[in-house]
Amino acid sequence: MTLALVALLFVSTLVSLITTGINRRIMSLRRGHSTVLEAGHTVVLGWSDQILPVVGELVAANANQRRSAVAVLAPRDKVEMDDEISAHVTDAGTTRIICRSGRTTDPTELARVSPQTAKAVLVLPPDGETGDAHVVKTLLALDAAVPGAGDAVVVAAVRDTRNHVTARLAAGPGGHVLCVDDIIARLLVQTARQPGLSLVYQELLGFDGDEFYTAAAQGLAGRTFGETLLAFTTSSVVGLLHADGRIALNPEPGTTIGADDRIILISEDDDTAVLADASSCVDEDAIVTARPGIPLTERLLLLGWNRRAPLIVEQLDQFVSPGTTLDVVALGDDATMRAASGVAGARSRLEVTFHSGDITDPGVLAKLDVPSYDSVIVIGETGLRPTVPAARGPESWAGQGTWAGQGTWARTGAGVTPAPRAEVRPGPRRTTVRWSRCCTCGRSGKPPTGSSRSPPRCPTTATGCSPRPGREPTSSSAAG
Repeated sequence: MTLALVALLFVSTLVSLITTGINRRIMSLRRGHSTVLEAGHTVVLGWSDQILPVVGELVAANANQRRSAVAVLAPRDKVEMDDEISAHVTDAGTTRIICRSGRTTDPTELARVSPQTAKAVLVLPPDGETGDAHVVKTLLALDAAVPGAGDAVVVAAVRDTRNHVTARLAAGPGGHVLCVDDIIARLLVQTARQPGLSLVYQELLGFDGDEFYTAAAQGLAGRTFGETLLAFTTSSVVGLLHADGRIALNPEPGTTIGADDRIILISEDDDTAVLADASSCVDEDAIVTARPGIPLTERLLLLGWNRRAPLIVEQLDQFVSPGTTLDVVALGDDATMRAASGVAGARSRLEVTFHSGDITDPGVLAKLDVPSYDSVIVIGETGLRPTVPAARGPESWAGQGTWAGQGTWARTGAGVTPAPRAEVRPGPRRTTVRWSRCCTCGRSGKPPTGSSRSPPRCPTTATGCSPRPGREPTSSSAAG
């Protein structure tokens, strides 16, 4: 009897230990703390609004692979990441998407996605003003977890051009750091100057159609680049990737291809770049020499202003003809106008003129005569909202902001004046003010002389009076 009780106690203890271990393992899997046992996979570090397009493109890129994996590490709940990715990427095909929860700046937690056995590591900047600093910390943690990054290709992205050099130092000689703002500015300028070019970029930069690939120079070593142009029937050769990492797009036809060089080409997929002589497909009689273009002056319009606007103006100045004019319309707070003045003064070909106005106001756009411009670029005004500016000294400024959901604000040297409607014109900045009465109590929307800048409080709704049109005569005040 005693032996049976001892055996029962031992078995119960053993079962309890096994159950506890299994529960801990299951909880670890649910929390995303286990190690990814993969090789040749792609690692994505960080979480932002870019994660869903990146994962979708990786799935499309691996469509012709029998087995592939993408491991995502971010400081978020694993279940939430799985649900959000599965809702966006409905068909992953042969690609397994594995999410792990952890800090990308901790080398210990970074090891959960096995970067030492990955073929590529992507570092994404998180949302917020400190996103670039977080990328630098992640690159340093990656170097501590995997010295030299192994054989993986490390690609990181930063938003601000000022942080590009710092991120390159953290990535090391084998890492590649992309500046998002600079790339977007270049794409915006080129697509604005060449109608239809956006469709070409969309085709080349996505995996749905044709895209850039590199192929080994097997059978082409010792030949010239000009001979290589007709060595593929299903691909277009555009450049060379030398063994030392240098890239040469459209080099001289007489450039010799080395044994360790790779061919840069445009193809449908990485397995469609097959050597085949295409010289018989060329009709030399159809080849003509293009006539040189005549430089023409243009009228350009930029609507909005943000941190990428100076880069856009700089890129435009490099490609336009002398005498080309650029009109910039944006909400003109002090910081914006100071930055804009510095950008305008450094241009050599482009004549830049700034106008203060709300680009979301149809009246402002109508006065600009937008169809008369040769090209229009629209960018978002992040961080700029129609607000109530503080009264200042003798300087003049005309902007717009809300009052009771309907009005505008105009500032002159005398202070701030509220009004239900305002018209802001580019060039000489004048603000037309129309006073009206409250829709609820019928009181005048004009505050008493010498009172505060806030509109009177409605005794019915206990809030600021909401104006209605057509109750008082119109008065006009000049700003600037």
